[in-house]
Amino acid sequence: DGVVAARIGAFPPASAPTSPTAPSEALAKALLEPFRAALAKASRVRFLPYGAAREVDFHALPFNGAPLVFALPVEYGIDARRAAEAPSPKGTSMTAVVVADARGDLASARSDGAAVADALTKAGVHVSALADREATPAAVGRALNPNGNANANATDLFFFAGHGTHAGRDGVDSALLLADTAVMTASDVLARPEPPHHVVLAACETAAHERTTSAAGLGVAQAFLVAGSRSVIAPTRPLRDADVGALSRDLVSGVTPGSPWDAASFLRNAQMRASRATPTIDWSAFRALVQ
Repeated sequence: DGVVAARIGAFPPASAPTSPTAPSEALAKALLEPFRAALAKASRVRFLPYGAAREVDFHALPFNGAPLVFALPVEYGIDARRAAEAPSPKGTSMTAVVVADARGDLASARSDGAAVADALTKAGVHVSALADREATPAAVGRALNPNGNANANATDLFFFAGHGTHAGRDGVDSALLLADTAVMTASDVLARPEPPHHVVLAACETAAHERTTSAAGLGVAQAFLVAGSRSVIAPTRPLRDADVGALSRDLVSGVTPGSPWDAASFLRNAQMRASRATPTIDWSAFRALVQ
């Protein structure tokens, strides 16, 4: 219902990604204060950062004495066509595919995946779980689209806990590591017949972007959105296994039968709980990306 514009100027020297242990007051003053009145009335905020601004964890900037995301859900948008919301057929429940520890070398990811699958099942979600050598490209593909490529058969939620990479020109070789030496690259995601509606990638750098070019590039998280997924929760940088697990297990705690998936709200609640339980955790690495 209106537009507010402000000239920001050059970023302060502290323009590196913020962290919960050292929030940048200078960045908050430059980037949030001009819009304080609008933020105070908002129920949700979406950032579309460009260039150097992509490095900033806007959700972690201090606002009224606490990180902004503690006040309201925060989303990061990308310039992609918004997929139409497809109603689920009557009488069907939410479906989820959980892939964990595909390389068999992350015990924490295996336990995180099992905990997530159990929590979703208890919430009435129909879960297909794959772990270790079960997580081949063919098996993951069948689980995501068991009945072909019709929209009504698309998986509601894809949860991946394991290794991720950000690589290649503009991130085009970024990938999720599957069983043995197999991978699911950003190109593979774009070629899927019907992407999952919502995605959680508990894997390092899966929402990373190019730091040497103006264009954001195309990591795995961004590829899902371009392909048609409505939201992706993923980290922008490498993380300790314990940090990934603490957040990912908590993400699904808000799922209840019949409730819509709200990536920004679920992530916000998980980040608040994780930061209070373990103050040193790098909770701000995770972002909720939307179309």
